[in-house]
Amino acid sequence: MTQNNVQKFMNDHKGYFSPDCEQLIYQSLLSVDDETANNAMNVKLRNPKTMKLISFFLGVFGIDRLINGDIIGWIFKEATLGFFLIGWFVDFIYAEIITQNFNSARLLVVIYPGKITKPTILANLKNSWKNDPKFRKELLNSITNVKNSASGLQDTMYLH
Repeated sequence: MTQNNVQKFMNDHKGYFSPDCEQLIYQSLLSVDDETANNAMNVKLRNPKTMKLISFFLGVFGIDRLINGDIIGWIFKEATLGFFLIGWFVDFIYAEIITQNFNSARLLVVIYPGKITKPTILANLKNSWKNDPKFRKELLNSITNVKNSASGLQDTMYLH
């Protein structure tokens, strides 16, 4: 792929990618064969500004999460009316960053098939569990607290 074509693609999609990944995407597009580069350049990307508008108007119903392929996030937002409006507000603030990360991941998956996978909540939990002892301790405490609360609730139910 010629440097001019890659530069034009990057200029046409300015702001579509995570700032951390822009240089990696640029270098990757230059280094792969023409067919892979063309496939990557034809990936349908989300406009971060449009996603911010969608997040503002339809985010309370989780449509922003659904469009970005986050089915679990969509279900939670739909069921809880945008995480009781707090999640809607947070997602609205970070809509552009979420979309840029989505676009970056989507493009890199095409450039490096089989080597990069879409991150999931479980993968993030697994990485945090392995690499962050403080996270492990807090998670175990939370599980214990929920277990104790549920046990107390069960005792209360037997009394009635």
